[in-house]
Amino acid sequence: MGDTERRRHRRFDLHHPATLRPRGHPVVHGFVENASLGGSLFQCQQPISPGTPVEVTLALQDPAQPAAITLSGHGKVVRLQEDSPSGFCIAVAYDEPLSQG
Repeated sequence: MGDTERRRHRRFDLHHPATLRPRGHPVVHGFVENASLGGSLFQCQQPISPGTPVEVTLALQDPAQPAAITLSGHGKVVRLQEDSPSGFCIAVAYDEPLSQG
């Protein structure tokens, strides 16, 4: 069964700034590469171990709007993959869909 068949929510390709705040570890900055209601894939320079709870903040910028839209929520790292030389791909499954604010 392919990834598309397993996923419950449609994924959207993105490239916007993101901040991951892993519980008990320093803040990690990077970019969200794709997102769905159930989770996102992030590109970061620092790894976060699978199983680590994280607070996620995305800053979505629309060139037609003066201010970025901030989405935030909580989840857990479900996959870590080294992606040299870009750093690491970090997959996060959300506890609930992200909310604005």
